[in-house]
Amino acid sequence: MNMMRAIKSGLRDIVAHMLRLLPQPRDSAVILAYHSISESGSVFAVSPRVFESQMEWLKKNKYNVVSLDQLATYRTAGTIPPKTIAITFDDGYRDNYFAALPILQHFNFPATVFVITSRIGGSWKLGQEDVPLMSEEELRDLRASELFTIGAHTATHPRLPQVDSTRVAQELSESNRAIESRFGSCAHFAYPHGRFTKEIRDAVARAGFSHAYTVAGSAVTPESDNYLLSRVEVAGTTTLTQFKAIATHGHWRVPFSSIRM
Repeated sequence: MNMMRAIKSGLRDIVAHMLRLLPQPRDSAVILAYHSISESGSVFAVSPRVFESQMEWLKKNKYNVVSLDQLATYRTAGTIPPKTIAITFDDGYRDNYFAALPILQHFNFPATVFVITSRIGGSWKLGQEDVPLMSEEELRDLRASELFTIGAHTATHPRLPQVDSTRVAQELSESNRAIESRFGSCAHFAYPHGRFTKEIRDAVARAGFSHAYTVAGSAVTPESDNYLLSRVEVAGTTTLTQFKAIATHGHWRVPFSSIRM
C-alpha cells in the first residue's frame, strides 16, 4: 500500500511539474490556506521545515506576497500583478504564533489568520487530537507585528449549511463583534470547512464582512465574487513540486485522482 501511495504521489508530481510549464493566467492571484504548522503528522499540519522551504521558494522566485487587504485593492483596480500570492491560516492554532510567525517575519510576508472566536485561548481538533489555539495576547502580538490580519471563522465552527438561518446569523455577528472589540476592524471571513450556500453567502454580506473565502481550489481574479473567493489548501502531504504548481496556477489538478490503487 505504501508503494502504491508513492506511485500515485509520483504521478501527481509529474502532472504538477507539467502544469508549471504552462503560462501563468493573467490578472489572477492565488490564496493559500494552511491550518497547523507543526510536526503533528496530521494531514492538516505542514511541518515548520517544509513551510519554510515553501516560503523560501516564493521569495527566491520573486512572488508578490500581499495581504488580503492589498489583494482587495488590486481587484478593485481591475489589475493584479503577476505572481501575486496571499497566505491564510484557519482556526488559529497556537503553532501559527510560535512556528509560522518567525518564518513569515524572516521573509517579511503578510498573512491572515481566521479564528474561532469562542475558542480563543482554548483548544481545537487537529486530526484526532485537541491542540492549543492562540490566546488573546498572542493574537494581539500577531496584529502588532503588522504582518498579520485577524479574520473571522465563526464563533463555534459549525458546518453552516447544516444549521438554521438564526444560528448562522448568530455565528457571523458574534464572531465579527468579538474580533472588532478585541483586535479592531474585521473585514474578512472564512467559511468553516469551506461550506456555504447562496443564503449563507448573502448572510455573510449582511453581517458586515467585505470579503469571504472558500477552499474551492482555484485562483481569484478581479471578477471573482467578493464573498466566494477561492483558496487552495496546502496540506502536510503537499510536495514542493505540487506547491510550485499551486503557486503558479492556483491548483494542481490531477486526472489520476479516480485511479484505484
